[in-house]
Amino acid sequence: MLQKVRSFASELKAIVAGDDRDQKAARERRINERHDLTGFKVVVRQKRAYSTFHIKDLSCTGMAGISDIPLPVGAFIFVQLKKPHFRGAEVRWVRNAMIGLQFYRPLQPEFVEKLFDEHLALRELREEQEEAVLQIRPGLWARNRKAAAEG
Repeated sequence: MLQKVRSFASELKAIVAGDDRDQKAARERRINERHDLTGFKVVVRQKRAYSTFHIKDLSCTGMAGISDIPLPVGAFIFVQLKKPHFRGAEVRWVRNAMIGLQFYRPLQPEFVEKLFDEHLALRELREEQEEAVLQIRPGLWARNRKAAAEG
């Protein structure tokens, strides 16, 4: 009996934590290249509720990220990647707080590349602005780190 419980616990742990074999199989299943858009935010609409979706990665066929509202597997939602257009998508999987969406109509590769390039440009600009602030006020970074450690 104890052996069966341990076996069940081991299987459950592999499912929750994600087995390496499952991750390798998932990578092999991917047809389209994924672009890292960490920090990119879009509007998501489900029925009458609007929320923010924080994208982790994006491809022509779908995206993954975290939503401000709970989205169940199988839910039909609309994603606003560019104003004023919404795209239909389905929630395909949910793991902890991470949500995977599949678009009903794939995006054009050029559109995905353009979003990725815009995101990289904004990220570089943000980093340059942060560096400029730290050069103007060199003690600012140290004070903020000290306050965060104390707080």
